Amino acid sequence: MKKIEIHIPSYKRPYGCLTVHLLNKIGIYKDEIYVHVCNDDFEGYKQTIGDISIVLPFPFHKKTDHLNYILENADFKNKLILTIDDDIKRFCKFNEPTEEKQFGSIDNITTREEFIDMLEYCDGVAEERGLIAWGLVPSTNKLILLSKAKHGPADYSNVSGALCCYRSKAVKFKTDSVLEDMQYCLDCIDNGYNIAYIDKYCYENIVGTNKGGYQDILACSERGKQLEELHRDMAKKHTFIEYKPAQDGKPWKKRWFTKKVNEYMQANGIKKKFVKTDGTDEERDSESAFRPFLI
Repeated sequence: MKKIEIHIPSYKRPYGCLTVHLLNKIGIYKDEIYVHVCNDDFEGYKQTIGDISIVLPFPFHKKTDHLNYILENADFKNKLILTIDDDIKRFCKFNEPTEEKQFGSIDNITTREEFIDMLEYCDGVAEERGLIAWGLVPSTNKLILLSKAKHGPADYSNVSGALCCYRSKAVKFKTDSVLEDMQYCLDCIDNGYNIAYIDKYCYENIVGTNKGGYQDILACSERGKQLEELHRDMAKKHTFIEYKPAQDGKPWKKRWFTKKVNEYMQANGIKKKFVKTDGTDEERDSESAFRPFLI
């Protein structure tokens, strides 16, 4: 397999960068883990996790700036480029149903070998399908994980910015985007590239209890308002996104894409592009249905 290169953009969490400690615990090497921080935070991160990761200082703090830097400088031909949020609690693998466990089960990934197996499997699927990016099923709740194991694949034409493997720099991030991962997915689709969750593995992260992070940059009310505005604008442009405003005073939450991506691409004359192992792409005629969620 290609050499692993894991990038973790982080903001004001020198003592809460959980992902680095998790990767170190399962045997990922220091020179495979790169933590991206702004200059002001560099010394704090270096003192807390500098012995188990490479901390890189930058003159900016926006996650989108870090992601674009990663894409622009990535060696896609020789390295597997993985970006992960700094608050990942565990990586998991789905197990097939058995007589004892009719709906399947999940096991934590606890060794380097298991982690490498996960990457090899997922990148193999991505190579076969020509994906520009792939991600794992995200969850913050054990019951959700079990529910996904029970019900199987869902119709998500999406990847989550919390854990994503990028295979080309052909599509970049809009630096002023509040919801950068959804915007990235839409831009991929508009340019003919396929993206997908790969259903066999998942991760669990911590939400709301880990101080710091990019959520602190915007006030919750401001972020919610911008998310709703962004969603409304996307729904006007993309027919496969359904706009549903916040109701009963509840905060607006992003809603995932529907299963109409393939129809959208065909209706708009978008030529499908398959990303090759070196990060370049080629156009192909394909009558096969786009599978946004892969096993």
